[in-house]
Amino acid sequence: MPPDVQALSPYAYQNAFSLPLAFLAAAYSAFAAGKALPGPGAAEEFNDFAFALPGGAKESYLDLVQPLVAAELSDLAPLWEEP
Repeated sequence: MPPDVQALSPYAYQNAFSLPLAFLAAAYSAFAAGKALPGPGAAEEFNDFAFALPGGAKESYLDLVQPLVAAELSDLAPLWEEP
């Protein structure tokens, strides 16, 4: 095992998973509440789920709903800003 991995305590592993688990819990809660809303990548050219958006989504729909989506999914906003 590499030395840098050996130096990590079990507590470090726990912290490494806490942020992703918090985002998964927030995403699950939103989805379970019926908030399956388009995220910030919905307007990208190569969006595999673009077929599920209304016609003309890139022209007007996404611009109209993006502020509402951001408010509804505010718990997930920090995740979208991660690299």
